[in-house]
Amino acid sequence: MESQCRWELQIRRSTIRFATLALTLAISIPARVQGESLPPAELDSLEYFEGNWSCRQPAANNDPSGAFNWNVELGLNDFWYLGGIEQVNPPKDGQSIKSREFLGYDVVANQLTRSVVLGDGSSYNMTASDWENNQLVWTGSLIRKGELSQLRQVMVQDSPDKFTTTYLVTGDSDNWIPIVDETCDRIKS
Repeated sequence: MESQCRWELQIRRSTIRFATLALTLAISIPARVQGESLPPAELDSLEYFEGNWSCRQPAANNDPSGAFNWNVELGLNDFWYLGGIEQVNPPKDGQSIKSREFLGYDVVANQLTRSVVLGDGSSYNMTASDWENNQLVWTGSLIRKGELSQLRQVMVQDSPDKFTTTYLVTGDSDNWIPIVDETCDRIKS
């Protein structure tokens, strides 16, 4: 009988210890996960792009070969900026240019990151450090028509409501060659 009482007492103590441990874990694990699940502060570097933009290539106003609207908004629980372009005057004999993209911050690599997919099957993935002297330099790769190319974008804040971008690819001697310029103006609501 005495051993039965000891056995029951040990079970009760074990149950109390287990319940205390479970309660402690239930409180501390979500707090840690929640703390780790906050969007990184570095994401603020991309806030400049949030909104609706009217863009044209080439950058000059004389008959742009590509005019499109670029929309960027904060989404996915505020961890990513989501963007997309739509061509303003699509060609009558071809497909209009459309894209979807994610802009964010890679906390492991400590870099801004940008992934873009286009309606023609092309895609590009790029990284950047941060704005320096009103310039944001993205570097990465472009996959187009089954070919891989190195791609760089140099984005310059001309004003709070206007930026210009130069797209560059590598040439035969791995030097950067500009291929197109574009200008984007914020569309006022």
